[in-house]
Amino acid sequence: MSGKIRKKHSDTFKLKVALAALKGDRTMVELSQEFGISANQIYYWKKKLEEEGGSIFADRRRAENQKEELSKQSKNFRFQQNENFRFSN
Repeated sequence: MSGKIRKKHSDTFKLKVALAALKGDRTMVELSQEFGISANQIYYWKKKLEEEGGSIFADRRRAENQKEELSKQSKNFRFQQNENFRFSN
């Protein structure tokens, strides 16, 4: 049983292809030939970008909020350790 080897494309490549498709100045066939992938794959990546594109920015904000929260928790923990040390002596 010999099948085609599936290629793994980077997120950057997928974004580049999806943006080219969204731009609309070339047909899917032209893009398919240019990037060496099927038109169906381009449609899928384009649709995914259209539907989930806003989450790119939401994830960044969520990560920044989580980082700030961890920083606050770390400061509180260090403060509590210092307080506990002071009162135990």
